[in-house]
Amino acid sequence: MLKTIFCTKNQVKREVKDVLDFVDYVYTKFGFTYELKLLTRPEENTKDFQRWEEGENDLVEALQEFGKPFTVNRGVGALCGPKIDITLSDAMKRKFQCASIQLDFQLPDHFKLRYSPSDEEKKENVMIHSKVLGSEDKDKGVRRQIHEAGYHVDVDTTDRNISEKVGEAEIVQYNYILVVGDEEVATRQVTALLRDSSCSDRSKVPMMSVDALLDVFKLRIVKFL
Repeated sequence: MLKTIFCTKNQVKREVKDVLDFVDYVYTKFGFTYELKLLTRPEENTKDFQRWEEGENDLVEALQEFGKPFTVNRGVGALCGPKIDITLSDAMKRKFQCASIQLDFQLPDHFKLRYSPSDEEKKENVMIHSKVLGSEDKDKGVRRQIHEAGYHVDVDTTDRNISEKVGEAEIVQYNYILVVGDEEVATRQVTALLRDSSCSDRSKVPMMSVDALLDVFKLRIVKFL
């Protein structure tokens, strides 16, 4: 659920507050609990200090009016503008970074976007990118292909490292644990780990295409029957 808002600088706070209200409405309906984080200007960004400060102040005021607690992660914002990240917690207390509200100063400049009312000078345009529900793109295609083949599949989109994710998947006792990283995406393959594989065995597991993995599933089902 993605949305892009075009507005003037003096409309940013109100628009962000409206998005936060909508996020709260959706997540409350689903029974989710969530945390709010404000991401500020990264240290490598050495320009547009005033624009960033104004944008960060708008987000702080919107969060304060929203009325829920939030934390500030300084220096970890995107290069295009300050951002609010919203992290969900599931029944197992795992955290998933899901919704986000991102101010974008660069694209309006790149496309020379300006408001031009007849009675005023041209006003600067700000873009607000918002995402309420979503998933990681690199995992989504693999999940869909396996699901459409008739198999149950879950995706762990938490920001933990791979070893932690694999360890939890073993505890939950998934039969196959698939790793989909940058290398796998580039080659359109997956790395498949068996639940009871030893550490030494895992180093020998080759990457394979999803089609090849589905053939393995079919063969195992035939042998089982």
